[in-house]
Amino acid sequence: MSRFKSYFQLPTVKRIEAFCLRILLAFTLLYFFPDKLDLKYQLHPVGLAKWFDLTWLSDPLGFAIIKFVFLFFIFAYVSGFKLRIVLPFLTLIQILPYTLMNSQGYFGHSYQILSIVLIWISISAVITESINKKNNLADCNFFQLTIPILAILITTIFFTQSQRVFILMTSLFQISLDHKQLLLSYFPIFLILAISLNRFITIKIKTSEPSELTNSWQLIAGQTAVASVYFISVISKIYISNWLWLANSPFLALDFIKSNRQSFYSLLDPKYLEVPIGTLYLLENQNIARIFFGSGLLLEFSVFIAIGCRKLSLLFGILLITMHQLIKYLMTVNFQTNEIMLLIFFVNLPYWILHINLVKPILAIKK
Repeated sequence: MSRFKSYFQLPTVKRIEAFCLRILLAFTLLYFFPDKLDLKYQLHPVGLAKWFDLTWLSDPLGFAIIKFVFLFFIFAYVSGFKLRIVLPFLTLIQILPYTLMNSQGYFGHSYQILSIVLIWISISAVITESINKKNNLADCNFFQLTIPILAILITTIFFTQSQRVFILMTSLFQISLDHKQLLLSYFPIFLILAISLNRFITIKIKTSEPSELTNSWQLIAGQTAVASVYFISVISKIYISNWLWLANSPFLALDFIKSNRQSFYSLLDPKYLEVPIGTLYLLENQNIARIFFGSGLLLEFSVFIAIGCRKLSLLFGILLITMHQLIKYLMTVNFQTNEIMLLIFFVNLPYWILHINLVKPILAIKK
């Protein structure tokens, strides 16, 4: 019984692990944030668009302002300063452009998991930081408080103007990179600035970093958000199919073929005309197809048991990522955001690197 209880204890999340998780999540949000919008109408408003006109986001000046504010809160979140205030604002800003995108009469859920994670960790931060004592800023003078703010502003300006620098680089070196590849090339700079800002705030405002309780529940909230996305997927499949999803699952292979044909007509790439061998095998072996798709459904349904358990979360994270890679091979459908969230909150490489003490042998060699 005691062994059973150990799987459901609140995990201890140390400061370094929490900081690494914040960096990874923050850069993911920055990576997937739209570069620009060109949507002049919201004829089919959803969510906040039902009450507010969000078409101002398509104005270059309006989007520049929202991106500036978004980047400000990104670095504030990475620093760990006042998460109960920073995270709700960051969540709101992240949701706005995708709400406008989904108000055009067609829906996409590629970035839904990012918003759900932000909502859950925002609620967690508000609750856990509210039950702790308020930060004492009495010992911090005005100069000490303005340095981190200036660091965030300067970094934000750098990122908002980075496209101009990139244009100069491409003209000189004939480099061909898209917007997301450009951001990836700046990750080392993002990392250095984030660490510098965090260390400065930690030294000058000693109680500003999230408590161990907050860090633990941030991990739990992130895992719960990801698990809820898969649970909703299971319920939707069962409900819409009137409990016949597993019985009809062999016909999903036809959807794979249709998806390939759509990709061909969109990209005119001949490789999408070929039917993958795995798809043909599933069409010809219906019972194998039911086992294949049924195991995926069971995996999505049972992921909740991995919340809070280090070993189970690692196992489920690897299994779900493998499932997405198989779907990508068979169906050419990409679940990139899901895989990244699984890597951050379930596989959680920072924890395992720290847990197996990979750093100590390196330091010992240097001595």
